[in-house]
Amino acid sequence: MDGYKAYLRSTAYSIIGTLQYKREKFADAEISLRKSIDAYPAQPDPVAVLRLALALDKQEKYPEALKEANHAVDLTKEGTNVGKAGAR
Repeated sequence: MDGYKAYLRSTAYSIIGTLQYKREKFADAEISLRKSIDAYPAQPDPVAVLRLALALDKQEKYPEALKEANHAVDLTKEGTNVGKAGAR
């Protein structure tokens, strides 16, 4: 039950962060997307991680943006659950 609650919390923060990003509120998006990743650290959503990288980039936080972009790539490499799904 706790795992499912964490997943739902993570998803909710991801949606909020996406909306904030689309409204060009990049600092707010960064906060929400970090909360999304922190809410379910066992399986962070690669899309949320990528959006975090983009929000950081828009704020000119380039070293952090690159770190998160690489993290998103690592989460989607072949051999990972997302990477396997994407290869189909």
